[in-house]
Amino acid sequence: MERTIHITGKGYLKETPDQIRFSFDVKDHQWEYGDAIDRVNTKVELLKELVNTAGIERSAVKSTSFSIDKSTTYDEKKKLYNFNGYIATHKMILRIPLNNDLINRVIKLITEHFSDLDFRIKFEIADPRNKEAELIENAVQNARENAEILAKASGVKLKEIQRIDYSFSEISYISRSEFEVETSYLMEATTMSEFTPDDIELNKNVSITWIIE
Repeated sequence: MERTIHITGKGYLKETPDQIRFSFDVKDHQWEYGDAIDRVNTKVELLKELVNTAGIERSAVKSTSFSIDKSTTYDEKKKLYNFNGYIATHKMILRIPLNNDLINRVIKLITEHFSDLDFRIKFEIADPRNKEAELIENAVQNARENAEILAKASGVKLKEIQRIDYSFSEISYISRSEFEVETSYLMEATTMSEFTPDDIELNKNVSITWIIE
């Protein structure tokens, strides 16, 4: 039976985000089902127009989900829920380059035309494909270095690779930092914020088995 050594190499990178993601929850509450949908559609159209005014294509605003739910209020005396119309919610995202002038232009237009459109901001890496390749290379190099150290310390020699185990698990290229913004507060602000996000830490593991002699 061949003797082997099994090492897990760890790939690690720190990258500065170059893209920002806005997440919008466009909502409206109306008594009639159709009115709730119509009002949300009107708000969505306004949001797209404002984005276009800021110099971004309307198509950059993407839908992620749409829902309409019954609203109720609880009557403490009667111990029952009363119907209170419908709430329509259209969740949307917008990704743009990490450019403070452009970001602040978008925020300023939104706060000037909406009083009830809150949104969240996260930072991302726009094109992660090259980063994943680099992570894998780093992980393989780390595994080889550790294997050589262990082999030397154990008085054995590495021969050919017998097996490589690589997990295709998804890597998060999104910053853990998130900012939630209420337009009602920003309407009173005279200047917008400058965004300087933390680096995003990326990790990937590769396990390699060598035959030893």
